[in-house]
Amino acid sequence: MINLENKLIIQRIFTKKYTIAMVGCALAFAGTAPAQAETTAAGTQLELTGTGTVDASPDRLTATLVARGVAPDATTAQSRANDIVRKAMAAIASVDGVKGAAGSYSVSPPGANDAAKSWEARQTIHVVASGADSLLPLVGHLQAQGLLLDGLGWSLSSAREKELSKQATKLALDDMREKARDAATDLGMKVASIAEISLETPFGPRPVMLMAARMVSAPTSTPEEQHVSVTARAKIILGQ
Repeated sequence: MINLENKLIIQRIFTKKYTIAMVGCALAFAGTAPAQAETTAAGTQLELTGTGTVDASPDRLTATLVARGVAPDATTAQSRANDIVRKAMAAIASVDGVKGAAGSYSVSPPGANDAAKSWEARQTIHVVASGADSLLPLVGHLQAQGLLLDGLGWSLSSAREKELSKQATKLALDDMREKARDAATDLGMKVASIAEISLETPFGPRPVMLMAARMVSAPTSTPEEQHVSVTARAKIILGQ
């Protein structure tokens, strides 16, 4: 049998647990609710982003070529492909401002529908230059030697991309600061400090590829503008 004193104790315990549970639920709900502005002990906290984008013409051109040797046996096919690559690398080395690299190599047996029953050896060559003036005539020369042009691609060099990234970062920070000042003015407040900031590059500049296989004369290629973007995310403290 529960006397009156015990009953009151049980009620107080139950009320305390119930109050704690309700507070816990309220905190959990508050933690999941999205908020752009929040009042803290330091002041009103505002979350915002700034973006900066710089457009520029790419300064690096890459040509991908394929050397191909075909013969009734694998050894002869590889020998023919190797000779083509050797001559191509020598021609590339003779041109100032151009770099070449021999890439993937493969040997394929005759196909089921190949009447000639020929083996094929293939090797990829990548040729890079800081512009089109020296590279495109060289590509035409290599095509005349029997190489196939698999593609041309414009891109930004590492140094150029780094320079443009700095410019985009400055624009993003300027945009963030301007938004912070405008928000503070609209709220009748002032920017007190920056509590947190991060910089992001959403997507790097994408190479512009131009496919051009089996061309018999020197190709032409015009660079298209590329975009370098930076996003600044910040938590701003506003005060009176």
